[in-house]
Amino acid sequence: MDNTISFRWLGVAGTELRANNRTLVIDPYFTRISMWQSLFGHVKPDHRLIADKVQDCDFVLITHAHFDHIMDVPDVVNNTGATALGSPNTCRLLSVCGVPEERIRKIK
Repeated sequence: MDNTISFRWLGVAGTELRANNRTLVIDPYFTRISMWQSLFGHVKPDHRLIADKVQDCDFVLITHAHFDHIMDVPDVVNNTGATALGSPNTCRLLSVCGVPEERIRKIK
């Protein structure tokens, strides 16, 4: 067993914690939409950037369902097979965004 513990800041509120060969990513947000895009454009995740930033993940914790905490989560989950952890509202949004129900876990 690997007893190494590591922490990586992912930008904005995002962090990655690794311990005992398991990885937890918290609030990943890489896409970084501009204010102009958020007001007047079509907003979508940067799929290539997300895939580049997180290749391995067991769990994704979403602390709340603001766009800068949840927008890139469906890609992280679908790319890595991780399980998303979040509030009931977060879980509903992830389901609507195409995350398989078996990859979503409601927490308090």
